[in-house]
This record gives sequence, structure tokens and C-alpha cells, in this order.
Amino acid sequence: MVDDYWGPSKRVLGDSKFLESLIEYDKDNIQSEIIMQISDCILHDENFDPNKFESTAAKGIYYCHCHHYH
Repeated sequence: MVDDYWGPSKRVLGDSKFLESLIEYDKDNIQSEIIMQISDCILHDENFDPNKFESTAAKGIYYCHCHHYH
């Protein structure tokens, strides 16, 4: 089963303050419990392939996470 996040994504992307909230997000103080939940959901997913992010910021985030939390 594939989760459909298109509806909620459209609402978030339609928010005029969305970009500002990303820029101002306190990324240096994310609770370790949240990081572990994300790790369990994404990094251990058999469909997750970090090589798909070769030229994106997501690859940098992935490597930063692995270096910082593992």
C-alpha cells in the first residue's frame, strides 16, 4: 500500500508562510526522539535509496544525519 500525501502536501505548500517556517526552523535542536522516529520510518525502509539524492540537498541532510546520530 502506498500512502497518499498529495492532499495534505497541497495544503502545506499553499501556506504563504511555509517557506519562512522552513528557513526559520530550529534544525539544530530537533529532539532525538523525533530523529529516531524519522530514522525508523525512512532510513530503514527497503525503498529508501540515498543514491536517488545525488544532486540534492536531501543527500546532504542524509549524510549529516548519519554522521551526527550514528
